Amino acid sequence: MLQTIIKHLRSFGRFKQAIEVSEFISEEMKYDISVSDMAMRLDLISKVHGVGQAEKYFDSLPNIMRTFQVYGTLLNCYAHHKCLEKAEATLQIMRESGLLSNAVSYNVMLNLYSRLGKHDKLDVLMQEMKEKGNKHDVFTNNFIWIFNN
Repeated sequence: MLQTIIKHLRSFGRFKQAIEVSEFISEEMKYDISVSDMAMRLDLISKVHGVGQAEKYFDSLPNIMRTFQVYGTLLNCYAHHKCLEKAEATLQIMRESGLLSNAVSYNVMLNLYSRLGKHDKLDVLMQEMKEKGNKHDVFTNNFIWIFNN
């Protein structure tokens, strides 16, 4: 029930209230939070307190909880805040850890490169997707169409 409340608060842009509920669940109710809960909290911390606090939270997580979902959220945080070097470093860690199995993280980087005017990096990333056998999704195809027109 409380997870549903958090999701609704997020959907209405009520990030501060959502993080308060999330903290209450884990700290006051001693509820064991899942990887998806950690990813959601990481996103909320980034939105409410900034990327520095999100990094501190990420660093506090046990390695076993640093899954595709959590790394992907960290990558999204960096992209949202236009932290190119940190986003690229996170993508590299995901590569080395075998966590790039679909187009989602590539799409985040394609969007970031585009927003920052790093068009030379777009082709390199698209080529990597092709070489790794990562299929394009709807977002990737739309991005390619827009970029080429």
